[in-house]
Amino acid sequence: MSFMNSKISRITAFLVIALTALWSASCTEDVFVTPKVFGKITGKVIDNVTKKPLSDVLIKLNPSGRSLLTDTTGNFFFDSLAVGSYTISAEKPSLYNEYVTVEVADSQNPVVTIYMSEDIKSNRAPTKPTNPIPATGTALSGVNGQLFAWTASDPDRDTLTFDVYLFKEGGSPTTPYRTDYNNDTLFVDNLEYDKTYYWQVVAKDKREKVFSEIWTFKTPKFPSLNYVFARENGGVYQIYAANDDKSVVQLTTQGSNWRPIMSPDREKIAFISNRATSLQIFVINRDGTGLRQITKVPVSGLLPLDLSFSWANDGSKIIYPSNNKLYSINIDGTGLTEVARAATGQQFAGCDWNEATKTIVARTTGETVYDNELIIINSNGSKETVLKSSRRMSNPVLSIDGGEVLFSMDINDFRDETGRQADARLFELYLNDRTLRDLSASTGNNSNNAIKPAGTNDLDPRYSPSGQDIIFTNVLNDGVSVPSLYSTNLNGNRARVKILSNAQMGYWRQQQ
Repeated sequence: MSFMNSKISRITAFLVIALTALWSASCTEDVFVTPKVFGKITGKVIDNVTKKPLSDVLIKLNPSGRSLLTDTTGNFFFDSLAVGSYTISAEKPSLYNEYVTVEVADSQNPVVTIYMSEDIKSNRAPTKPTNPIPATGTALSGVNGQLFAWTASDPDRDTLTFDVYLFKEGGSPTTPYRTDYNNDTLFVDNLEYDKTYYWQVVAKDKREKVFSEIWTFKTPKFPSLNYVFARENGGVYQIYAANDDKSVVQLTTQGSNWRPIMSPDREKIAFISNRATSLQIFVINRDGTGLRQITKVPVSGLLPLDLSFSWANDGSKIIYPSNNKLYSINIDGTGLTEVARAATGQQFAGCDWNEATKTIVARTTGETVYDNELIIINSNGSKETVLKSSRRMSNPVLSIDGGEVLFSMDINDFRDETGRQADARLFELYLNDRTLRDLSASTGNNSNNAIKPAGTNDLDPRYSPSGQDIIFTNVLNDGVSVPSLYSTNLNGNRARVKILSNAQMGYWRQQQ
């Protein structure tokens, strides 16, 4: 009995050991099962044309079903992805969808760059430009600083640019006034007076153009302006007309143009210009239209800006200097005639004609602008010197009755190579007795008691149409300051009235 019990105990112990071994082997096998591996995908979306990153692109990942939008730098990122093959789709309105297949592996985390292009078929055209300012039939109040505006939009929210066409009646819209303009308002200058204009706007996105209707407006008639003058900018002179600083109208644009002089009927303006290379006299209508060249033999003398000329009193001819000769020429460019010839070593600088006395007054210069003579040329061709001066002078102007000569002259002996003046004043020379009257002085006629501001020059005087007032230039004598136009009376208290800033070589068209 004890033998049997002992045998059973040994068998039981063996079974326990065997079962324990089996259990241990089973547990060891579960611990060493291969774990799952995860990866990531990094990407960027770029515009195929501009090569700039695209934001807000919808990125979908299959087979995971995950999706997101690219950030402002065009980047996207998926993590915790099981190894395997994935398809990435990129979608954005108006762009073609793009698809990329990538592989996420144990040792590979792909970096993807997706290029997207515009879907031409999906583009919607801009709206037709409407709501024009000025609207059709508008009569403008001016020709400068005029507002032009319109309304247009794009259903795809594309950035719009505009071509603006602007042309006069009788013209054609072959060249845009503005191209690829990125605003829907525009300020326009330098329109012509008394013209009918047409204008049109073309709205453009990246693919399509939409044309507005053609609109029309009319500019005002040319105003009746009292003065013409020259204005200098960077060494270039242009002709202007104005009543005051707020009513300035530019009449010339090509070349350099100076010394404007009104015709006797006050409807035309003659001036000197270098637009033909050599200095020639041109004529325009008072509104700047009708440009035509009068002379072929050049205007010439010692100093170009110092030169001047004169209309004949009936407006049929112009008398002008050309070195040592004085010519007359019909305003149609015919009939060139030598009027006078200067003395040896002298050349003409300017002149004025008076029908009442049938005489011409002229200024001649010697070797420098400080060597001057005023001479009277009579109808029979005889010459008489009425004034000699070793100081700089302006060109002479005859009074209405021909008894006085108006000019400016420096009373200082200052000289330099540029012809600068130190104390130029306005003078009237009485031809009957050769006496001088200083118009820049007080009415007491004391030349030491000047009403002209100290340190300035009075230059280029001209009589008014009535002969009772004069217009002239006043400027600091520093040689660089900007001149202004003034007027003063001849027989009253000689009060000086400023007319225009940044103006010189003034001429009176009419008196108010």
